[in-house]
Formats: sequence, structure tokens, C-alpha cells
Amino acid sequence: GGKVRVLLPDPVGSVLLGAFHNPGSDQAEGAPQGGKPHAPLEEGVLAAGKYAVEGVGKDSVPGTMAFEHVDAVLSVTDKQAVDMCLRMAHEEGVLAGGSSGLNVHGAVELSARVPAGSVIVTVLPDTGLKYLSKIYNKEWRES
Repeated sequence: GGKVRVLLPDPVGSVLLGAFHNPGSDQAEGAPQGGKPHAPLEEGVLAAGKYAVEGVGKDSVPGTMAFEHVDAVLSVTDKQAVDMCLRMAHEEGVLAGGSSGLNVHGAVELSARVPAGSVIVTVLPDTGLKYLSKIYNKEWRES
């Protein structure tokens, strides 16, 4: 018996953190209903920002997002996600994409907050091959 808990790492600039903490506030007046994605908000608590991590984070809350299965949301900066990609490449020989860096950063953060002996599982959904000109390119990172 242990209890499974779900942590959602979310890029800074995505609306999911705000939606998690403000249930129902993702419903802009006139937003679609019935499980369809909500229109992006232009301002307010859930206004989308800019972020470089591709494939994660949203500028609207997808109809398939089931926050009832999420225990916490961790906001992760682009720099934290990219730094974790570089760390995984240098220390572990793993060439990971930005969403993988985001997830592993979340897992490492979580490891500092849970009791010793806890088991943490994460997913690495992307390879770094498509990011050789971005995440793994020093000029891009410094621009």
C-alpha cells in the first residue's frame, strides 16, 4: 500500500496552473462547452504567456484535461527545462527534448519534498533529436 499522487509540471506561461487553482475560471464568456477546448483568454488569471518548451503547456484548457486526477501543479521555467535536458545529456547520456526536461525537472523537485523511500515515476515523451538546433545549440540558448 502506497498512495499514487500525480504532479503536473507545467511551463511558466501556460494556463494550466491557473486553471488548476481556479476551477471554472477557464470559462471565458462564450467559450465552447461539452468537453471541447476552451478559447484562449486574452487577459486575467489564465492569460497565456510565452514559453519555449514545445509540446506541453497550453494557451487554453483542453476538454480532456481531468484536474480531478491531479494532486499538484508545478510551474517550470524554460531555463529549468532546458538546463535539465543539458544535465541529462552530460550526466546520463540521455538526449531528451524539452517536455522530457520539464518532466524530469518536476520529478527532481518532487524528490526533495517526499519521504525517503518514495517511488517517483515520470515520462520522457520526446527525444532531443529534433532540438539539436535549439536546446542543444548554445547560440539559440543565448539568444
